[in-house]
Amino acid sequence: MNVLVGHEILDMDREEQLAQLGGQLAEGRVEVRVLVVDDNQNALEVCAGALRDLAFEVATAESAEEGLALLEQADTGGPFRLVLMDWRLPGMDGLEAGRIIKRHPGLSPRPGVILITAFGQDDLVRQAESELDGCLLKPISQSTLFDAIINVVSGNEARASGLV
Repeated sequence: MNVLVGHEILDMDREEQLAQLGGQLAEGRVEVRVLVVDDNQNALEVCAGALRDLAFEVATAESAEEGLALLEQADTGGPFRLVLMDWRLPGMDGLEAGRIIKRHPGLSPRPGVILITAFGQDDLVRQAESELDGCLLKPISQSTLFDAIINVVSGNEARASGLV
């Protein structure tokens, strides 16, 4: 399979592609900005800290509205490549915010969106997986978080280049 890694098109299988992207990220050769949105300060700090430990550049927001505003202003620090959005937020919920992000005409490139929830409701998980880029159930291990991000980021790069 031909895949895009950085700015190179390589012939490799999915596992090799993920390992390559993960290695580039760990070496600081690929920068990935991630926005974490959660109204629970403790959960926000834990998730953001885990991402920083994995060498991601992280911004945080405590509501969907604040997160959308940060995405729209992202030109100042480069675009976000991924949003980790809690489901239960005050005001607009994370699923609705994710839908807005996925069809927002002003976001280019559009970031991947992963819904995070402590509630493993089958309908919610199915909706998130079909309308967004996935769903993670709390508590989330650092390795699960890393794998999910690499999958979304590598899939978005491949789609942007027309390889998928």
